[in-house]
Amino acid sequence: MTRNLLALALTVDRHGDGRYHWVILESFDRSKIFLPLIEAATGFDTYLEALQAGYLALLNLADDVNIGPLDDDSDGFA
Repeated sequence: MTRNLLALALTVDRHGDGRYHWVILESFDRSKIFLPLIEAATGFDTYLEALQAGYLALLNLADDVNIGPLDDDSDGFA
């Protein structure tokens, strides 16, 4: 079975303490509704720092960054 790309989005939120946190969101059913998948454990001083850290976290979800993060093989066969 073919593995599909995950439907992911990266955003940055500013919390009440003024620090920036990246959040990776996923649409689990390919709808327009995205839910948090992974969030930064700590905040960053700038939007850019949070964005760059989130981008690295997003890249780490892929076994091969030239292909992108893929879903699990649902039938158990590679």
